[in-house]
Amino acid sequence: MRGKNVKIPDFVVGTCNKKYEIEGSDGNPSFKGETLWIVFEAKSPRVLEDVRDLVEEFRTATNNEKNTAVTNCVQQLLNYMQLSEANYGALTTYIRSWFFHRTGDEAFEVTSSYHCRCKSPTMLECYSSILQMSKNEPSPLDGVTIKSRPGGGGNSKKKADSEKKSEKEDKDDGNARRNSDDVDKSDQPEEQDVDIHIQGHLTESYSGDVYVGRVESVPSAIKVCSNEELWEEIRNEMEIYETLKDLQGTSIPRLVHYGKIPNGSVVLATEFVGHPISPEKLSPSDKEEIVSCLSAIHSLGVCHNDLREENILTDGKRFKIIDFAWSRVNCTGDEFRKENAKLNKILNCC
Repeated sequence: MRGKNVKIPDFVVGTCNKKYEIEGSDGNPSFKGETLWIVFEAKSPRVLEDVRDLVEEFRTATNNEKNTAVTNCVQQLLNYMQLSEANYGALTTYIRSWFFHRTGDEAFEVTSSYHCRCKSPTMLECYSSILQMSKNEPSPLDGVTIKSRPGGGGNSKKKADSEKKSEKEDKDDGNARRNSDDVDKSDQPEEQDVDIHIQGHLTESYSGDVYVGRVESVPSAIKVCSNEELWEEIRNEMEIYETLKDLQGTSIPRLVHYGKIPNGSVVLATEFVGHPISPEKLSPSDKEEIVSCLSAIHSLGVCHNDLREENILTDGKRFKIIDFAWSRVNCTGDEFRKENAKLNKILNCC
């Protein structure tokens, strides 16, 4: 069996050496793993609810050159394992789980399905056993490198479906968020391969998981969105960065890359700029600089629309506002005043 799709695993287990301390964050600390034991891919129960024999259904679909939920899920996990050289993996719907052992570059062993209510062995015993085996055959982990095609690439059918959806749907109740039809196709980045190196998980956002890594040689925060229903938010964020291009590197991060990875997921990468603020540690001059950042954004007609501590970052010297997935253009003066008041509340200014 051969893995084909390139994406990000749901989670991995291994030892780690903390490289990126995210102060003031309620989420998991970011890290770069030293060794990787096992890769997990979690799916909704309904995706694989009718599967009886995973291997047989995968083999039959592959022989008939059919693309099914089984082939997609299995190929996805196998590709993660091949990319990271992990010897063990698990595909789970939480109700049922299958465990994988990589015995060669393209050879895998797969267990039967284990139900969460199994008595002998129990699901806990299954996971304990597979984790113990994986600890004995760890994989060195230096991150995952993938290829991206700016503004395109990936699955052509998904791309066509997404474009049709964009043409059909107008953004709700005239909120003045830009429609993808308004974007000049000639402004799309040229088609060239871009190396994206994932090093660790930063946080989760509404529109996708955010990872720390490098795009070419640039340290970056890399947002990956596989949910087609949220691609419009990512596209909107890219367009807002273009609107605010004169502020990139000062009030907001530089936009490093926007495009798709081969499996069709959308990637938006910005320069890595630091960690979320801790308002109680800010000096009066710090607060003034943050207020100036928001004022500069407002001066270009953009309302951020999701202002909170986690979206104001600092490297200890400068401050930048991030995450423009919900931002809008051509806002009213009243909207700007409300957002200024919200920032003042965050900064404990009043």
